[in-house]
Amino acid sequence: MYIQTGLSFIILLSATACLMAESTPPIVSSAEPTPTPTPVSSIELGPRAKATAGSSVAIGAGASVERSETGGVAIGSGAVIAPPTKEQGGVGGGGNVAIGNNAKANGWRDIAIGANAIAGKVSATVVGFGAIGTYTHALVLGRGAIDTEPNQTVLGSMDNRHVYFANGHSHRLLDPPALTAICKYVPLKFPIFLHGPDATDRVDGTSTHVLGGALNLCGGRGTGTGDGGPVTLMTAPAAGAGPNVKNTLQPALQVDANQKRGETRLLLLDIDSGAMSRVVVHKVDIGGKTIRVLGFAE
Repeated sequence: MYIQTGLSFIILLSATACLMAESTPPIVSSAEPTPTPTPVSSIELGPRAKATAGSSVAIGAGASVERSETGGVAIGSGAVIAPPTKEQGGVGGGGNVAIGNNAKANGWRDIAIGANAIAGKVSATVVGFGAIGTYTHALVLGRGAIDTEPNQTVLGSMDNRHVYFANGHSHRLLDPPALTAICKYVPLKFPIFLHGPDATDRVDGTSTHVLGGALNLCGGRGTGTGDGGPVTLMTAPAAGAGPNVKNTLQPALQVDANQKRGETRLLLLDIDSGAMSRVVVHKVDIGGKTIRVLGFAE
């Protein structure tokens, strides 16, 4: 057919191309894997978000919950819930939560909250920027905190030097924020008790005479010839500092790693001298018998 104008020729080529496209099947590369479908019970929201496990949620760019981790919740850019590798113990099972950019939970019933937080073992709970829980049943709280053995609780990292109990709004605010349900109180009326594990309270009466567990206070451990750190009990005697000014803490009792014969590992505050003095062992002869008594060094 003779075409008179260039415009008519372009229209004819366009129509021919459309017909060829409709009649030619698409080419599928055999090298590309078929994407895993999203279960109807799962939610994906964000570019490249994947929720291939049942009853899972992936929200954020690149957030993902892999197929075997049922019930996982990954929220944040790059947040990932995946089965653990063989090097990590290889125990998965679902129920994990990862919230924060690049947060990762890849154990079983793990919780990782905070950017770059990682919970990598069974029932590990990790909260804080860059905090890491690598052992089972870990509780790791604080920026950059990390556990070192199973069943361990870690509060804070090297930058955290003080831990307070029951330090509520009323310590600093005359009127606590609305809806917090926190009232004003006097600390003296609410002492804090640290407990070792109590005996079990069996409702069926099968265990009625059970010993309670111990409570150990431990100084930091040294290595090689380095002594471990002491354990110190401190109090704040009244000093007339003035209203709303905290009195200074002073050591009252200290236990260290001393190993000298004839001495103890106990130091007490000598109020007369105002210094900590080591308790030593004195040999005293009473009625022809030598007994040992404790006291300060002369």
